[in-house]
Amino acid sequence: MKKKTKVVISIASFICVLAAFFSLSGKKESKMELSIQKATLGSIENTVAATGTIEPIKTVDVGTQVSGTISKILVDYNSVVKKGQLLAVLDKTVLQSSLKFQ
Repeated sequence: MKKKTKVVISIASFICVLAAFFSLSGKKESKMELSIQKATLGSIENTVAATGTIEPIKTVDVGTQVSGTISKILVDYNSVVKKGQLLAVLDKTVLQSSLKFQ
């Protein structure tokens, strides 16, 4: 090779090594800061503000084999219920009075 080509390759290599050194040395790792405090008893408060309509995840039609007036509803709208759980209580006065006349 010619002397001029060797000089150009040497300078280019030196510039690449300097560029790599400066690009890698610029990244510094952040130090982790620890704080030690005594545990205290207190309350945690969290507020959520939202707008919109609440929709149920799943809708189920509930039917009955007897008709009558409901005296108590034991669950709320969109409540999680289990199989066999009592959902409502019928008013027994009308049913008992019709039973007496039979």
